[in-house]
Amino acid sequence: MLRDNRVKYAMKVQLFLRLLLAFFFSAVLVRADNLKWDRQEILEQASLGQEKVTGIFGFTNVGTSPVRIESLESTCECTTATATKSVVGPGESAQVIAVFSLGTSVGRQTKSIVVRTDTTTERVVLWLTADIPALASVTPAKLEWRASQQEERAILVTSNVDEPIQIFLGKLPAQTFTSKVESSADGKSHTIRLKPEKDHRARRIILLFEVRRGKMAQSYSVTALLN
Repeated sequence: MLRDNRVKYAMKVQLFLRLLLAFFFSAVLVRADNLKWDRQEILEQASLGQEKVTGIFGFTNVGTSPVRIESLESTCECTTATATKSVVGPGESAQVIAVFSLGTSVGRQTKSIVVRTDTTTERVVLWLTADIPALASVTPAKLEWRASQQEERAILVTSNVDEPIQIFLGKLPAQTFTSKVESSADGKSHTIRLKPEKDHRARRIILLFEVRRGKMAQSYSVTALLN
């Protein structure tokens, strides 16, 4: 009998915890301003050459008073956001449409949009993430020289699209490296060669360069450590 009561008690506790968790997760998307969001995070897979990624965040006013969208603030100029309604009445639904202009970005990029309303000082943060395929592979990601070392080292940049690409190096800080770019005959692979200047001082340098194919361009970087 005692064992049966313990089992029943344990089952009741588990049921209570499940109900509590269900309530918690259903309430997460309902803010103090009574806006219930369909989702607050979007992940989109971009295609090579795609210029923009769009995320649509739907929401509903589940309260009894109208809610005004006061502002939509994005983390950078590359992302814009607009609301399909500036004032959302009780029971009404609307959307925040976020557009991320990819530019020269590559890899996984996340942008945020902060939503502010007239009914609370709390803010809602929406997250738009784009996975942008790389036009090229770059190896290694880091080069390192010790104080007495001055040998030349190489960075290999290889096309991922089986087509010729171009490399455009950014300007290097003075008294750091001499650099040159060697390209294969078919233009599908390039070698960036770096050699430290004599009597270089210890520093960390980010080597920036662009990879281009036609009108498409992507920005890449390699860390160079002079110890």
